[in-house]
Amino acid sequence: MKAQGFRVGFFCMRDSSYLMENLFMSMSMVANLLAALSALIAAWFWFLSSRTSVPDNLIGVAAGPSITIVSANPLLLQAQKSGRLNAIAAGFSAAAAFIAAIPPICDAVAFVHAMIS
Repeated sequence: MKAQGFRVGFFCMRDSSYLMENLFMSMSMVANLLAALSALIAAWFWFLSSRTSVPDNLIGVAAGPSITIVSANPLLLQAQKSGRLNAIAAGFSAAAAFIAAIPPICDAVAFVHAMIS
């Protein structure tokens, strides 16, 4: 049976199953692109996190003849910076995984819609 359609401007609108199929394909494509972009951003933040450096010179104060107290503040600041970057990267990775789940769901909905149409 031939698809029924009507003209709207320069476009020919076909039946709803055709429109739904194209809509789900478009949503899948956009979701795949967003997931890839989110994964790339996460990779960038993990790269930045791995580039935090341990300070070469720690400040030490002599507290006695054989005791030196070393300030751990520079080390702590670098660990905090690395932790923040790791948290951002983990958030983008979670978003990528969530968005990557959208296309299979759209495919399943489109399949069910096609079966009942």
